[in-house]
Amino acid sequence: MASSKLKLLTIAAATVLAAGLTTGSAMAVEHGRIACGGQPAIQVWNNDGEHCFQSEKDVYITDVVTVCRVNGVDNGAYQWKENPDVPTPHTKYLDDLCDNYSGVPGNTTVVWVGVQV
Repeated sequence: MASSKLKLLTIAAATVLAAGLTTGSAMAVEHGRIACGGQPAIQVWNNDGEHCFQSEKDVYITDVVTVCRVNGVDNGAYQWKENPDVPTPHTKYLDDLCDNYSGVPGNTTVVWVGVQV
């Protein structure tokens, strides 16, 4: 995927601080969430269940277990942090079908997703 197709979007620090997150938190602020059924999407699983996104979106999902590309997504990328208070997120391209974060210490947080079909 061309890097020009991916906009690295960030969430203001005030949003993170205002969320009042704790280790057990599963707060999600999402724009454009869809049902995964049949539509190309990036799927993020946490202890609140399934969150699916069809295009580039700002998201804030904590307690992430897996991130997957589903229903025909050829390319996808997302940003994640080990914990909500980490200042700089990592950008990850979904080379495999899913990335598993169940063994990552901390409170893994996805902050942005981008989908290209």
